[in-house]
Amino acid sequence: MENKEQNTDYFYTFLKARRKKMGITLSSVAKGICSISTVQRIERDEIVVEKMLRNRIMARLGISEREYENYLPPKEYERWTLRQEILKHIEKKQFLIVDNKLEEYKKRMPKKSIERQFVATMEFMVLQMSNAPIFEQRICIENAVKETICMKNENFPKELLLDTQELNLLVEYIALHGTGINERDVMQWRIKQYEEVIAYIENSHIDEQGRAKIYPKVVYYWMKSICDFYKNDVSDVPKQLIEYGLKISETAIELLRNTMKLFYFMEILELRKIFISGKLKYVTGKETKELEELLETTTVWHKLFMELYTEYEVSPYMEHFCHLYWEMQSYPMGEVVKIRRKMKGITKEKLSDETCDLKSITRCEKERVKTQKYTIRDVFPKVGLGIENICSGVVTSDYETVELYEKMKNYANVFDFVEWEKYIYKLEKRLSMDIAQNKQIIEMEMNWLLQCKNMISDEELQKNLISSLENTISLKSIVNYKNGYITQKELIAIYRIAKTKEEKEEEKYLKILRDIFEDYEKINGITPYILTYEFIMTEISSEMGNIGRYDESTKLSKKVIKECLKHRRSGLLGHNYYGILWNTYKKDIEKKNWDKDVLEKCKFLCEVAKRKNWLIFLEEKIADIVD
Repeated sequence: MENKEQNTDYFYTFLKARRKKMGITLSSVAKGICSISTVQRIERDEIVVEKMLRNRIMARLGISEREYENYLPPKEYERWTLRQEILKHIEKKQFLIVDNKLEEYKKRMPKKSIERQFVATMEFMVLQMSNAPIFEQRICIENAVKETICMKNENFPKELLLDTQELNLLVEYIALHGTGINERDVMQWRIKQYEEVIAYIENSHIDEQGRAKIYPKVVYYWMKSICDFYKNDVSDVPKQLIEYGLKISETAIELLRNTMKLFYFMEILELRKIFISGKLKYVTGKETKELEELLETTTVWHKLFMELYTEYEVSPYMEHFCHLYWEMQSYPMGEVVKIRRKMKGITKEKLSDETCDLKSITRCEKERVKTQKYTIRDVFPKVGLGIENICSGVVTSDYETVELYEKMKNYANVFDFVEWEKYIYKLEKRLSMDIAQNKQIIEMEMNWLLQCKNMISDEELQKNLISSLENTISLKSIVNYKNGYITQKELIAIYRIAKTKEEKEEEKYLKILRDIFEDYEKINGITPYILTYEFIMTEISSEMGNIGRYDESTKLSKKVIKECLKHRRSGLLGHNYYGILWNTYKKDIEKKNWDKDVLEKCKFLCEVAKRKNWLIFLEEKIADIVD
């Protein structure tokens, strides 16, 4: 049965609406990655597009994949898992294993340009990290680029629609190429090309999360090219280059702070110090004071993060660009459908009575053949998995609504109650409340807001959260079914419900959450689930500290900090650092005063991540010590 008449919020309508609003042609979206007719068929809902192509189309339209949960058929899921393994071994510099995994991947992958480009890119990264001869790296990066990018000459093809992965390949291409008869000519060519890329990103439709992945890298490469050519002697660097370098480095750092990321953060801080020193030589008065303050801030941040990276044995520098290829949560479709059906206590026969024929459900669960999209759209809502095999934070065909959702989350993160509530109401008006996931999100957010404002009791909150959870699945089903499947939004709902329980009951629910993430870690590592992991584990650590389990809390906070540093995420570093300090203070039977130096570190970490609510709290805490 086709559900299209009842609901237009499918993913294909979302992509089509986004493309048309941006004024982008079918040809621009398709160029180098697929035929125009393929994009047309996707937009007409005639085919279920594979994940890699869908991600590339999304990225070319400026949409980040970070919030999406994907339910994949067997062969796609196997390739997704293999891609995560390849990235994991690259990060660990286990290049022989990478070579073997890539050979295995080549045997399984479809013969498509995006797939070939992935393999060539991974091969290039291995060559780059192992310091292979430059000519080998050049050949490899050229092979990777030409798979999807039509290069007429060596210059940056600014007329094309490109995503962050393609921009990254072009940045690496520029770094290894150059036009000119001497070193100065080559340097000037590279500088100009990097500037073209920077301008392209600044004027593109890429969203803020996507820009944070690539913009700081281009800025770093530009600044490093200048410093390398002038051998860090800023007195020889032309004034206009100093000015431009400070401008783009400020933009990059603010972009990282706004998105709570740390990509190339340390590298840019180090180069910014050099550029500030260069400008200090020709300014006077008020401008000198402002630059000296900027230099001091830059130096303090650099020192703090260097100490943190050293303490947690994580490299402070970007040694690879795996972050551009990390893929968020994906799951085997048939297995998840079967698990959810059993969690909800539904037989296959009963499910077929309410949806499609029994044979289709059996095929879906056993994954004998590729599941049809109409089967997915009939079955998925009945087991609480959304309306198709890709699920985002909110289900909508309107990109502006997605942007409202992102803003709402940001206001929630900083406890701006007025804006938080305003955006909840805006979303409620724009979202279809007939879709269970949308109703669940609005109910959860409103109840959490009321609790944060102390306008609702724990008993009322618990009742309301359980009710919002049951839009997709019952709490009883989750508690009673071992090794079940729970969506990311449901995980957050369970955590919030746990906080309303008595200590013994709370521990039971927290254990469920920890077990889920331990299973994720064993199968695919933390990376695909880092967004939910860092939030829930931080909150669980905080709860452990509150009930006196200080050593366990500290151990978990340290693990979260290490994962955040590895994944270049700054948002919850200060929170966890403070948690460790809290545990140390509470364990001190002499109840000595708080460690002001550590509180200052927490404050600076929150300042970098723009956690305003925590900044206020920590500043008050520090003021109390001084008094």
